[in-house]
Amino acid sequence: MQSHKGITYCLIPIFVTLGDSECSIKMNGCLSMKARLIKSSLMGLWGTMFMATVAQAMPIEDQFQLMAEGKSEKIRCFESSSPFLYCLKGSVYTKSGIRLVDKHGNEVYQFYYFDNGLDPESEGLYRIRQGEKIGYANARTGEIVINPIYDCAYPFENGKAKVGMKCQQQTDGEHRWWVGGEWQEIVNPLNMKN
Repeated sequence: MQSHKGITYCLIPIFVTLGDSECSIKMNGCLSMKARLIKSSLMGLWGTMFMATVAQAMPIEDQFQLMAEGKSEKIRCFESSSPFLYCLKGSVYTKSGIRLVDKHGNEVYQFYYFDNGLDPESEGLYRIRQGEKIGYANARTGEIVINPIYDCAYPFENGKAKVGMKCQQQTDGEHRWWVGGEWQEIVNPLNMKN
């Protein structure tokens, strides 16, 4: 945990190994409020990193500066005193991918992957998976907002998302899309609270 100008945050340490044709990532970190896949040219090296924040996010530049200065502390993700709601576990290079687990190590959900990366946040939510079903989690807290009950689901746009049952995914090897099924629109529950 770090604190700067009244904002408490947590940076997840990432170790990237670059080979001739592959890149491996080892990580030990946690997610409290928001996880985001970002690319950075920190000290001239391109790497993919996960970043987690608690409370408000500081500007990315400030967070990278703190990392470059070696001021990020070791994260005590699974200790009883940990302030974090959930922890990241896994790797983007395994079949199960990155998963969110509770303090007891029980899987809460898997992140939904889109275009070779984690699903980006849209209107305060990102898509998640439990088994083969898709739902949505709050991008700020990581908590499930819409239970994973859908076979297909698009990101929220203008307060609504298209979701489907009995639809199937097709691919041309590079792109994926859904066909068939029974579709409906759902309303972003975060907008209804305002």
